[in-house]
Amino acid sequence: MSIRQIAVFFFLVTAAYAQVRTPLLPLKIKNGTDIARTNERVSVSVPFPDNYPVYSAAALCITTGQENQPVAHQAKVLSRWGGDRTDTSKPLKWVQFMFAATVPANGEATYQVSSGLGIPGQLYAQQDMNEIRIFTGPNSWFKIPRLTFAPFKEAVVNGVTVVNQPGGLSMRYINGSVPAAFPTSTTIEDYVGYQSVRVNVVQKGWIGALAYTCRWYFQAGSNEVEMQFRLENPAAYGCFSSTIPDGQQYFDKLAIVQPIAGSGFRVATPTGITNLQPGQSFDVRQEFTTATNPTNLTTGFLFTEQLAGTVTSTGNKHSGTVDVSTASMGLTVAVDRFWQNHPKTLKVLNGSVEVGLWPDFGHGPEYRGVYATPTSTSIPVDPNALAGYRFEGGRWKNHRMNWAFHTGPATTTSVTSVSKRTAAPLAGVAPGWYIRRTGAMGTLWKERVASSEVSWNRFEQFNNLLGDDQAADDMPNYGKVGLRAFLNRGGTYGYHHPYGWANFGDIPWSDGFSSLHYDWPAITWNAWLRSGDYASYDVARDLHEYRRDYGQSHSKDPAESFRGGQFYEKGWWHGNYSFPYASHNWIEGLLIGYILTGDEASREAAIENIEFVLRIPPGNWDGLYGSRIAGWGIDNLVAAYNFLGNQSYLLAAEAGIARFEQIEIQQGAHGYVLNAGDQNTAKPWMDATVFVGAAKYTMASHSARFLPLLDRMKTALKTQFCILPSGPLTAWDIPKVWYQWSPVTGGSEKSVLFDWWVSAVFAYSAAIFNSAEDLAWSEMYFETAIRYWQLGPTVTSVNTNDPSSYSKMSMKMLMFPESESKAVGHSLIWGQSYLAIKTWFNGQW
Repeated sequence: MSIRQIAVFFFLVTAAYAQVRTPLLPLKIKNGTDIARTNERVSVSVPFPDNYPVYSAAALCITTGQENQPVAHQAKVLSRWGGDRTDTSKPLKWVQFMFAATVPANGEATYQVSSGLGIPGQLYAQQDMNEIRIFTGPNSWFKIPRLTFAPFKEAVVNGVTVVNQPGGLSMRYINGSVPAAFPTSTTIEDYVGYQSVRVNVVQKGWIGALAYTCRWYFQAGSNEVEMQFRLENPAAYGCFSSTIPDGQQYFDKLAIVQPIAGSGFRVATPTGITNLQPGQSFDVRQEFTTATNPTNLTTGFLFTEQLAGTVTSTGNKHSGTVDVSTASMGLTVAVDRFWQNHPKTLKVLNGSVEVGLWPDFGHGPEYRGVYATPTSTSIPVDPNALAGYRFEGGRWKNHRMNWAFHTGPATTTSVTSVSKRTAAPLAGVAPGWYIRRTGAMGTLWKERVASSEVSWNRFEQFNNLLGDDQAADDMPNYGKVGLRAFLNRGGTYGYHHPYGWANFGDIPWSDGFSSLHYDWPAITWNAWLRSGDYASYDVARDLHEYRRDYGQSHSKDPAESFRGGQFYEKGWWHGNYSFPYASHNWIEGLLIGYILTGDEASREAAIENIEFVLRIPPGNWDGLYGSRIAGWGIDNLVAAYNFLGNQSYLLAAEAGIARFEQIEIQQGAHGYVLNAGDQNTAKPWMDATVFVGAAKYTMASHSARFLPLLDRMKTALKTQFCILPSGPLTAWDIPKVWYQWSPVTGGSEKSVLFDWWVSAVFAYSAAIFNSAEDLAWSEMYFETAIRYWQLGPTVTSVNTNDPSSYSKMSMKMLMFPESESKAVGHSLIWGQSYLAIKTWFNGQW
């Protein structure tokens, strides 16, 4: 079916409800586990084209099977074309469809977006001043208190009472104070009334000086409740200022506690079942000791299971799942990414389960100060960080849990099932060709296709190694090192530790942690969308959650101007080397994560981040310290407009391009800007960020205002900055780019890695100017970069007929050691634009 046919369908069904359900678009639901999934919740985000506008999803439904049978679903508008998601006068852009799916083990299932009426769900919610009640089925309901914090006040499953008294939160600061959680609001979101499919309960509040946000996700017909608990420090980071107080708080415990009803308790984990005597405790303890293999950090993980203080089981990495039951009912609690976010505990005592998100035996991170490293000798470790947990100003940290209520006793099989399903939630995706044709990604975007071209397949291999180590080339002495293996080895040389509650989700490099520079969330989310490969989704959500939470300053203190910014790419404590800069801030991945998950926290973080950009807008750029300051600001603003629809973002991007153009014209209108702060040199790779941002603006606004500027910029690239190839293909001096260039001294420092930038510039130029010549330039630089991205500037020639001359596809590089995160990030963030424009010119759009 063509994009026009699908768009016509979408357009027509908004006029009147169809009497017959007609399939419009297939959706693939992926199961990343070895167990079958039955009627399990999933959400799939679907884009709509703008040229055949659809304003409501009311006449669309989800169906399955050859007979196109409807399943209960719920739709949530995530964004609209050219306006806020609440503006019903604007056409739909992204809509999230939520429903229950059945998917075979390690497999996929096909559902469809269809025209016609859907069928209702079974969920009903009601609230009064004291509590919110969620009815997920005729004889199953849950109560959440509104004025206090408790995981649950009551839980009844199929008529059997599992919880009849509220739990709570146990926290202790290192000064000995034990604050109670104090809610400031408890509300319902994503509820569409009686017979809904899903509803979320959101509670915000304080625990002493720290804030929290807790969300419960309820699904019709399900006795499992997802909870996301986020600890927040809205104070200023403060460490870079002598006038703003440091905002960190110190505590030595934070746990969530929930008792169940009944007596005669027993506990189950995937390792076995144990009967508990009254007053007898069962404890799971996950920690990290010392890796026996310094380049395999996973050897340093250790868990113990203890009964009444006696160790009954030990191992490496615990599943983070425990069940407490009676003979007739029980509760299984699974903590996602349990060992990865060490230290962690799970305790059962007298029918209560305690989830130790920050257990009392842990501490850290062992911060030494601004500019310091873990081996600094002149700066001691913060003594309070040795006594407890140091939770800095501006940080968030989220934990995701699954509370699975059941009737009857638990088994090791049932507990293992909850564990696996929690660690690998179902994920769904629309067809890549359809996503591309809607234009809803706002960039030159291309799905994965089968190809006989070496370059295209190498690019896909590059993407595959993000989620699958076996996709990487075999490196002598190192083996196959994809992203996962790179993290497990502790970075390049094995002395970084990318696990633990404050580290997990970030990527190490030479200067500590990268803060996911060059937008790793966008890279990995795109890998998932383009391929539908579950391994890419699995890694993307970890990087996304880090970027959303710990990787951004969430300070609410107006004295701290960089609040909302992405923490800087240098520093062993995630940005302690410098405060956030506009030139090292990326938002697109955060926004794609919001669009794909519907996660409100991601949207909230994105709005904070774009407000940071607007406080130092590219329209105010002074021309110093490199044009990437303006370039990334422009790119961020266009991305924010693309996914959030706020026109002011597009206007601010326009002002940034105009400012660059103003300086460029003042300097003679040569297609570049000389940086007076750097010996009057131009840096072509920095100008490339301006070009791509301005090109995206042109595509989003349909404005021709900056076409003369873009024409001058591409001409300068061709005539001044690009180093063209020479020699026969058996001894080819490959295309390169000057790292920097001066009208007085010419170019210096040849670069192959920056071929990626050039390829992207000419891809966008080919699109905007409809230029086959620019496509040829883009192709030349793409074909070079994908084969020789690791070559250094001193390489004189290569035999292009010899595949052994190609750079290895690996996160463990021979060139740029300890800069893998930056080099691979560069490559993948710029690479796919050529694939998209090549598809267009081939007439295959």
